[in-house]
Amino acid sequence: MGGVLGDMFADKWYNDDPIPADESGYLFGYNRLIGGVQIEQKRGYKGGCTGDSLYSVFYPQCYNDTYITADPPFLYFNETTGKDVYDLTDATFLQQVEDSKFGDRTLLDDASGDYYGSVRESFEYNYTIEGYRVFLDLAKGTTFNLKKISQLREMRWLDRQTRDIIIKFTFYNGNFRRFAFAQVAFKFDQGGQFIRFDPESAAVQHLVRGGTSVLTASIKMEPYIVPEDFLRLGLEIVFMIWTFIYITNFVRTLIVAAVTFKLRDHLNSWMILDLGNYLCFVMYFVMRVNLMRYVVNNMVEVPTNSYQPVFQIAAAMTRTQLKVNFVNCLLCIFRFFKFYQFQPRLQIVNKTLAASTVNLYHFCVIFFVIFLGFAVIGNIMFGGQYRDFHTIPNAMQALFETLSAGNFDLGPTVGNSLLTYPNNAVMGIIFFVSWIFICAMVLLNVFVAILMDSYAAAQEEGEAQAKRVGLDKPQAVGDDIGKAIGIMSRTLDPRSWKYTEANLYHALSHLDKTMLDPEDKSFYFKKEKERLEEEKDKITERLEELEILAEDPQEQLFHPAWNQKSVTMAELARTLPKVSKTFRSNNPDENTMEAVWQTQLYFAPEDDTYVEEDEERDIVTLREKLTALIKENAALRNALAEPS
Repeated sequence: MGGVLGDMFADKWYNDDPIPADESGYLFGYNRLIGGVQIEQKRGYKGGCTGDSLYSVFYPQCYNDTYITADPPFLYFNETTGKDVYDLTDATFLQQVEDSKFGDRTLLDDASGDYYGSVRESFEYNYTIEGYRVFLDLAKGTTFNLKKISQLREMRWLDRQTRDIIIKFTFYNGNFRRFAFAQVAFKFDQGGQFIRFDPESAAVQHLVRGGTSVLTASIKMEPYIVPEDFLRLGLEIVFMIWTFIYITNFVRTLIVAAVTFKLRDHLNSWMILDLGNYLCFVMYFVMRVNLMRYVVNNMVEVPTNSYQPVFQIAAAMTRTQLKVNFVNCLLCIFRFFKFYQFQPRLQIVNKTLAASTVNLYHFCVIFFVIFLGFAVIGNIMFGGQYRDFHTIPNAMQALFETLSAGNFDLGPTVGNSLLTYPNNAVMGIIFFVSWIFICAMVLLNVFVAILMDSYAAAQEEGEAQAKRVGLDKPQAVGDDIGKAIGIMSRTLDPRSWKYTEANLYHALSHLDKTMLDPEDKSFYFKKEKERLEEEKDKITERLEELEILAEDPQEQLFHPAWNQKSVTMAELARTLPKVSKTFRSNNPDENTMEAVWQTQLYFAPEDDTYVEEDEERDIVTLREKLTALIKENAALRNALAEPS
């Protein structure tokens, strides 16, 4: 017995001195094994090969990945003992157990043989773990466990129906007062494939059938026993109360909005993000309390001579809690963008993302189609040879690493230091070059260009907003911090009003909220006044236009075309006789059309513009003809709408 198991069940020191029983079971000198090691096996069903294959006679026995299962026995209440017990005499249960047995039953069922008391149960289905198991007891020593492993080998505990082998064990380290649960899983597929564990490719490897995986978790069965633990408990309680205050305010805001029929004003992306964040906090608190209650109520007595599933269950609860924390921390990071928009410099990032949303959406569609296409090509061409392209998800991860991690050499990625792939040398080079050119050189630069344009637009908008309030550029975070420090210093020092006139104004404004702060210079008011006057002129002009247009709604369609059409007067004069009989007898010339244009048809200037009487009469006549034409002839509208 070598490797990790050899270290755990060692009975001699490195100098061949015997290891006492009270010092056995240590891994790396400090981590002591709890109970022993449990080895579990998941087995698949076997049967005839499906389909009418011509080779079924040559290969009559097939195996699948469906695990062998059996229903647990019926649970009933025993009035004598006052406890719930399993009915181990149930006929259905006994039949399923009998069907799940394997191995040489003649030797295994022989009560006088060596196999009956040691490994017989390992060849029978165990419904508590939903599989088959072997327990290597630390207390029985190395010799006994080596004999048990040898007997399992003799009886072929592993065969073609074996699908998974899972090794589970737990250590305790008194230096850290923590337990460590470890699980190593070996998977076997129908092709006999087995892949050694590779920590650098663990994320890809677990997706491949036949790959191995390692899972570890740290567990604290005594969460609060030293002063540092109670300090952490106090901080956890404070954090919980603080979070629930925020949640209460959030729920109250939604209730008030719903009662006042203003809930729609609060329904936005930020509200959904806040809701998800608060739900994750609640889930975390519930899981944390359940985990603490479980570990406190299920203390393990050591030493023990059996496998303790308490550590496995606690490890699973810890992993679930960490997953919720991962999502929660991610939502907290996104929520920071909500607060960035209140600072002019920080909100540039928000505006950049908002301005680039539409372009990024279309870019992502194109990128995903190309990305998925290359992943499918890689899976088809190299999936049968290289693990990283064995499945489409594996291929997508391998290709994404070439873009995000800068690993542009696909050779090491697929396990070959050369850029030529066995049996697909030319195709491999074409695949590599086309992927790097299209995605790494073209699409990534397009992505950067989209963000750069949006950032430039957001920066210009921020500078424009600053100028509207009289600043040359948006205020930096340091300026806001300086103002906050100044306000705090004035608030904390009640005598500060005596020193300067400005401080006196600050003190008075603190008492009288209507008093203006002396820092609000008149320059800002003048700038705002000018801006409002400009907006007032635009609004007044637009109101006058709307009043005129409202008098005759049928003529509203003509006005935008007349004022916005970029055509020459000569072109318009030549077009009118072609589309209307009204102008065929009296063709307008270019000068007349120019005069009509200058008077803007409906909105003639109010200033005293000199117009000859004959020319004015022609303009009025032409205006009447054009007005009649707009009402009865749609062809002119189409002509005016055509590109010049």
